[in-house]
Amino acid sequence: MLFDEYQKIATDTALYPNILIGISIYHEAQAKWVYPVLGLGGELGELAQELWEDIIVSDNIIKEVGDVIWYISAICSEMNILMSDVTGCSNFTTFQDRVLYSERQPILKDLLLEAFIEIGIINENAKKSIRDSKGIISLERVQTIKTSLGRILAILAIICKRQGLNFDAVAQTNLDKLATRKANGTISGSGNDR
Repeated sequence: MLFDEYQKIATDTALYPNILIGISIYHEAQAKWVYPVLGLGGELGELAQELWEDIIVSDNIIKEVGDVIWYISAICSEMNILMSDVTGCSNFTTFQDRVLYSERQPILKDLLLEAFIEIGIINENAKKSIRDSKGIISLERVQTIKTSLGRILAILAIICKRQGLNFDAVAQTNLDKLATRKANGTISGSGNDR
């Protein structure tokens, strides 16, 4: 699957609150990226918890990786970035193969730590954009966030491979889940059993 195809389909399922604390109504439209940034940290935490508790692959790991991909896609869409520009690659399979060929192979806990470092960088840039620019994010901060999103996607690709999962198939599973929720009118809400 193409990254930009995934992003286009995922964008159609993006429903999140339009209330942003600390951002004037005038700038609210430019700061819609804040909610998916917060969601990314939460979903990455849920993935880490699943990986910590489950040595074997479970449906929950597949769902959580898919949710992290979705939030990365949402951030990209809100910042007018293509996922293919974040990865430097057009599709999930080629990206996973490229990352596995070129990346060192740290242990799982180190991978999760690296992912949380990247979340910290993203959140720090979000915080400073809200504090200093009323939610308007500078091009320099967009570039920093773009780099961190690419690193998180690379970590997800490595985790998928180590778990015996195809990165492309995980992304497709996520879109299938979202299509079912959309058809059932349950796209909004919480929990995997909607």
